[in-house]
Amino acid sequence: MRRLVLLLALLAALAAGCGGGKSSAPTTDTGAAKKTIPLAEYASRADAICLAVARRSLAIQKQIETANSPGEAADRLEMQLENVRDFGTDLAALGAPEGHEAVARKLVAEIRAAEPSLARVIEATRNEDGDAASAAARSYQKASLESARYARSSGLGFKVCGAGA
Repeated sequence: MRRLVLLLALLAALAAGCGGGKSSAPTTDTGAAKKTIPLAEYASRADAICLAVARRSLAIQKQIETANSPGEAADRLEMQLENVRDFGTDLAALGAPEGHEAVARKLVAEIRAAEPSLARVIEATRNEDGDAASAAARSYQKASLESARYARSSGLGFKVCGAGA
């Protein structure tokens, strides 16, 4: 199980690639297009959010690496799930860059797409089901990488978002 804990720590770090709300489940209403702001302001503020998420993810990763049991690792992964949810909520709260509302909505949706996989990793880790945890972790990694890839290719001028994965 120690090897699984280390694998999960690496995946938590990958999610920091900008690919973190307070809700317990993903939502289809991203809220991203309810207000608009200038593109440069959006990119700058989103990058600040991504940087904060990445820093929190790295701190959580260190805590996962020192977990002494599957339950403790799952508790730390819960913190990462909250971080990912907060990320989606915070990014949606920015509004959307003028003329790029659909792109902003999709970016938030891409971020939130990783949440169910991470929740499955947590459940499998608590149940000490290494095979299920590994499968869910691969799904989480894929969703996180897709989110980061979308951020990089969005044309929104990010300097931080998408750079970490």
